[in-house]
Amino acid sequence: MSDNSVPQLAERQRRGLPVLVTLLILALIAGIITGIISSGSSEAPPELTWTPIDGGLEETILKTPVDHDAPGGETLDLRILRRPADDPAQRIGSLLGNTGDPATPFASTESMVASLASAVLVTIESNNHGGYGTNECVNETVHRYLIDLTMPEVGTRCS
Repeated sequence: MSDNSVPQLAERQRRGLPVLVTLLILALIAGIITGIISSGSSEAPPELTWTPIDGGLEETILKTPVDHDAPGGETLDLRILRRPADDPAQRIGSLLGNTGDPATPFASTESMVASLASAVLVTIESNNHGGYGTNECVNETVHRYLIDLTMPEVGTRCS
């Protein structure tokens, strides 16, 4: 049978499901944290200081407003945990960021990638929010990752 037989394709997609779920969870977390950090501001996000704790984890505390419409008001401390990659060459996820995104500043995306330490940044040279479905380079990069389980190269740029 060819490499694209239905059973083999189904097996590759089945193996890719945990990766997809992980990617979606990371994207959700990245979006939440990026939104908290950026707070609608054009300022650079705060530098996070990570402290080692038990089990190979690291933690940081992010002070964030309870109400983003009142950034000078009451705040809460958001505890964030991460487990850095043992070998950053064995990357486990990727984040896509638009250089001119009006909703999510690119600096926040860069900060998130740096804090994950095991992610690859795919830079989309665009002034839009999002890129999947509208940019062939992004579509191909995402498809290779989700279907073929091929990580994007470090430094990947789509325009």
